[in-house]
Amino acid sequence: MKYSGLAAIKEQSDQDKSSRKDSVDLDVVATCVEPPVSAAVASLGKGYSTDEDLMLGFAGGDASAFETLYRKYRPTLYRFFLAAVADEGLANELYQDTWTKVIGASREYQVKAAFSTWLFTIARNNLWDYFRKFQPNLVEFDTVAELQAGDVSLPDSINVELQPDELAVLAQQAHSLHQALDRLPLKQKEVMLLRYIAGMTLTEIATSIEEKPETVKSRLRYATTKLKNDLKHTIAGFQRLA
Repeated sequence: MKYSGLAAIKEQSDQDKSSRKDSVDLDVVATCVEPPVSAAVASLGKGYSTDEDLMLGFAGGDASAFETLYRKYRPTLYRFFLAAVADEGLANELYQDTWTKVIGASREYQVKAAFSTWLFTIARNNLWDYFRKFQPNLVEFDTVAELQAGDVSLPDSINVELQPDELAVLAQQAHSLHQALDRLPLKQKEVMLLRYIAGMTLTEIATSIEEKPETVKSRLRYATTKLKNDLKHTIAGFQRLA
């Protein structure tokens, strides 16, 4: 992505019409975690103190407010889709479509949750729409896996969260991690991505996927257990942690 905000989305949408497989500058995406100081200061100078204020400002016609949100969330949102589908072209298409839907829904935007929760709700709904349309077999498998998981009781002593030392090991083994994530049922994979890529709390995830916090906690526990059992056979440093 060499351009930002509304112009970038329009340009990318035009490109997507002719080809889904686009070139993605991952180095640029990875380093743009924070919005440029000039954009942030410009937005804050207009009285925006939160992401929600920025979105309301954009809904009122302030394009610079959207630019700030776009620069802040674009790397996280793209990583979410890339981890979910493991295909750069498809991830970019879903990513651009999500921003287009954010723009389309801006006039009706109301502060009912954190902006990040609202954004990733649109993102995960977009992702599930894709799976239902193009990979219905995965959705069917996920339903069966969810039922089977309900028949297996895991002890409460199993930690729901990955610990800092575990995350440090996984950070050095991205390929193995992505393979292990792909072997998780979709709903378990989803909560892992929302937790560790989007950085959402259990309550925020529950709001986004419209499930009870207990359900989110259960899915995280099953996913964490499967991930550890899977990776301890492929990552030497992970064996002692599993």
